[in-house]
Amino acid sequence: MLSFPDAPAIVLGLTWVPVLKHFVFVGKNGGDQDIYLANWERMEYKNLTNTPDLAEDAPVVSPDGRWVAMVCTWSDPDICVIGSDGSDFRRLTGPPAWDADPVWSPDGQKLVYVSNAQGISDLYLVDIAGSEPTKLTTNKGRHSSPAWSPDGALIIYQADTDGSWDIWAISPSGGEPINLTQSPAADQSPKWSPDGKWIAFRSDRDGNPEIYVMTADGQESRNVSQSPDGTEAVFAWSPDSQQLFFVSDVEGNLDIFRVNVDGSGKVNLTQNPADDGAPIWIQVP
Repeated sequence: MLSFPDAPAIVLGLTWVPVLKHFVFVGKNGGDQDIYLANWERMEYKNLTNTPDLAEDAPVVSPDGRWVAMVCTWSDPDICVIGSDGSDFRRLTGPPAWDADPVWSPDGQKLVYVSNAQGISDLYLVDIAGSEPTKLTTNKGRHSSPAWSPDGALIIYQADTDGSWDIWAISPSGGEPINLTQSPAADQSPKWSPDGKWIAFRSDRDGNPEIYVMTADGQESRNVSQSPDGTEAVFAWSPDSQQLFFVSDVEGNLDIFRVNVDGSGKVNLTQNPADDGAPIWIQVP
């Protein structure tokens, strides 16, 4: 357990940032909500935003560690960035739209995010230099949960274009999207493996929400959690793309499980009567 002296009263969304060897998280003190960076070795933390007049949420650090993107709320949620040293805070999108879920491009120059600027949730792109946002998805239905491929060539996302949630892919330059799952079930929350060869996602195609893996082109789909009596939720890739970590209630309460990408070797890592969740992988020297 990590304990930071005099830390915010409530800590949310703790995420490990390998390039900085720090954690980034949301800290709440009363009505104030800010973005923090924490040094786990020295047990020190820094309030990056320190803005009592607005609330920040969902921080994501750029691949080079220079910037932190977030959802910042004045009258409505917008996308903001700040330097990881706490400088140059700025807003990239503005009212009256609802903007959320920012995700960095691998080169750290752009963000894809979800917005209802035209009445329904679509994916938009914005350059951190401050260019005007551009709409990426144009087909019908709702679009959300974007994830940029490690090589920058594709953005995957979930959409209910054909009446049920499927996993789709589109080039950052636009064009015709590709339907990767084409299932009557709800396929959602896609995540690229770090090596770009696999996509993990959550689906109820076997009757209950479980974790599935398929190749980057939508082939070889398989159920890797194999828990017909449980519900799987949050999941994360190992850095070597060989394993997945996920949260399941299959044994009566929420525990963290590990499984190989081929579905073998599933094991309960926590085996605790308390609820355990939000698995992240940390690599330190």
